[in-house]
Amino acid sequence: MSAGSVNYRRGIRAALRGYWVGAWDYNQFTDGMVTIIHTGITTAWYEGAAACGISPADLSPEEKTALRQAIFHETNYITRLAQVVEAGSKANGGKLGPLMARAGAWIARYHDTVNRAKVMACADQKLRWTLHGAHVTKDPCSSCIRLDGKVKRASYWKRVGVQPQNPPNPYLECNGWLCGCSFEVTDEPLSKGRLPRLP
Repeated sequence: MSAGSVNYRRGIRAALRGYWVGAWDYNQFTDGMVTIIHTGITTAWYEGAAACGISPADLSPEEKTALRQAIFHETNYITRLAQVVEAGSKANGGKLGPLMARAGAWIARYHDTVNRAKVMACADQKLRWTLHGAHVTKDPCSSCIRLDGKVKRASYWKRVGVQPQNPPNPYLECNGWLCGCSFEVTDEPLSKGRLPRLP
């Protein structure tokens, strides 16, 4: 697990816990989440691009736009999350456990962003679908098991719309929620033929 992903996980969980116990008010929570998301998703994108030899200064205009869209997408859900945390707050008799489980879906967006950045930055480099990254949160679904070890160019993965995480992904039995798979840059030969049929 990268330092960026650890920091993102800690930040999300600390923000939820702080708002749940009442240490943070609504504005502190929403402002804090915006900062955590902006910093974390940016770090994730840079991490994914770096795996393909692309530095932040070398990002294309399309990659910069995709990064901004990823940040915007995540921040759009903060208000709803705040409502859920407030309704289940300690003061309202709620339990922290369900909120920490919900945090898992937010934390998974870090790895989704790394993979999206790889798909864009790697262009025609080869990426291998890999099970059981360091961020596994559950057993792999049958779709992910069938894709494990498949090697295709990044442009192919993007064109067919099959990517770890990135929910909702109808091509995966898990729909990408809490998916533990990742793309790894590889020198292995390309997998022949089409991808296996997926649910």
